[in-house]
Amino acid sequence: MYDVELEPVVIKRLVNYRRLFDILRVSVDLDVYSHLSCPSTAHRLSKALGIDEYFLAYLLETLLRTGLLNISEEVDGSPAYQNTPEAYQYLSRESP
Repeated sequence: MYDVELEPVVIKRLVNYRRLFDILRVSVDLDVYSHLSCPSTAHRLSKALGIDEYFLAYLLETLLRTGLLNISEEVDGSPAYQNTPEAYQYLSRESP
């Protein structure tokens, strides 16, 4: 009835989608997109949001890979992240 070889791939894909959804939900709950209308490093943003810098760096790198953020510059050797226009428009609480 089921193709046993396909099941692990399908399950892995579903788990990855679930993780991505969780990351997106957390980023919206934290209102990351309102804070990234101007470039900011993970360090500065973690101070502003009052959350762990390493967790936030993981979150920002994941959002970067999904195309919701860009690296606009580097500050003291650290990447400065900024929203894409679409992320700001659709995910920021400040959006027009």
